[in-house]
Amino acid sequence: MSETDEIDLLEEKEVIEKPIKKPIKKAFENPLPKVVLKKKVIIKQPTPLESESEEEEEEEVAPVKVKKERTQKQKDAFERCILKKKECASKRNDDAKRLAAFDKAALEEKVIKKAISIKKKQIKKQSALDEISDDDTPIEKVKEIAKKVAPVKQIEKPKITFRFV
Repeated sequence: MSETDEIDLLEEKEVIEKPIKKPIKKAFENPLPKVVLKKKVIIKQPTPLESESEEEEEEEVAPVKVKKERTQKQKDAFERCILKKKECASKRNDDAKRLAAFDKAALEEKVIKKAISIKKKQIKKQSALDEISDDDTPIEKVKEIAKKVAPVKQIEKPKITFRFV
């Protein structure tokens, strides 16, 4: 294409506008200004008769692509692939179940150990309480004894002071 043809095509499809320059300081001015291209948008509204005929044409234009038939070897290989996939999936499933059962057993064993230790502590506390004898003395006598026994006062230790001269 020659230059004139290209210019004509540009003029038909796009509107060339000169960019608007903003006042910029001379030190920062760009020597090559940008060219802004605006595209023309033409909206054509089809008539009802034209739209129906175009739809019919589009249906006729789209050919149906026929898939290539697989050979018997390809079919057999695919069947083997599916069988191998099922075997691997069942193996992974069995491994996951075995791991879950192992984790559950370990957790159950840990819970049982904790329950036994809690029960032991409870029995020890109960036996300590059982060893203490029940006192049948009336409360009034206990109060009298408590009044007679005076609480022992603690002697304060002398504070150590340092004097620097």
